[in-house]
Amino acid sequence: MEIKKPDHRIKAISFDLGGVLIASKHWHKRAFDMALANFGYTPLDEQDHLDNFNGLSTYRKLEILRARGQFTIDSDKFNAMKQVYTIELIDKLCKPITRVSDVVNYANSLFNGNTAVVTSCSRVTATLMLKKAGLLDKFKVIVTNNDVDGLIKPHPFPYIKAQNLLGFANQENVCLAIDDNDNGIKSAMDAKCRFWRLENFEDLTCMNLMEQLSALRVTI
Repeated sequence: MEIKKPDHRIKAISFDLGGVLIASKHWHKRAFDMALANFGYTPLDEQDHLDNFNGLSTYRKLEILRARGQFTIDSDKFNAMKQVYTIELIDKLCKPITRVSDVVNYANSLFNGNTAVVTSCSRVTATLMLKKAGLLDKFKVIVTNNDVDGLIKPHPFPYIKAQNLLGFANQENVCLAIDDNDNGIKSAMDAKCRFWRLENFEDLTCMNLMEQLSALRVTI
C-alpha cells in the first residue's frame, strides 16, 4: 500500500493589516486614547498597551478595562466615538507605500492570487485603510472582526476562515501568515499556518519574504 506523503507546499498567504500592510499600529492606540479622553478617562499606559491590548478589537480592550474596574461607559457609545477618531486619522495619515504594494504584487504572483487580509479591525476601517493605501483590489479574501462571530485573534478562527475562503479547508501548513504581535501569531499557529512574525513595519520587503520562504524550506 502506497503511503501518501503530506503536501507541505505553501499555497496561500495571509497578511495582518495594522503594523504589517499599514503603519497604523499607533493610530489605533491614538484613537482609543482620544475616545477615552472624550469620556474623561486617562490614556492607556504605553507598556500596558503593548503587553495587554495590542492587536485586540476595541470591544475586547474595553472588556479588559471593565474587568479591572477602569471603565463603565457603554461599549457601543465608546466604539462609535473611537471610530470617528480612527476615520479622521486614516484620512489624514494613510497613503500608498510602494514597498508594501511590491510585496503584495509579488505574493500574488507567487501564490496565483491566493492572498488574504486577516484583521481584528472592523470591515469599515479595514476597507478604508486598504482603499487609501491602494491595496483594496489586490486580495482575494478580506476577513475582519465583522466576519468571525466574535472569535477574533488570538482565536484561530480568523486565519482558519481565510484559508477556507481561499479554497484550502482542512489543509495544514499550506498558508503563510504574516503578523506582528502575540495575539496574531497564536491565532496563526493554532490555525496550523506557517507564520512569519514581523518585528518592524519596514521589514516587509520582497527580499525578506523570499528569505522567509527559503528558511521554511518548502516549495511554492
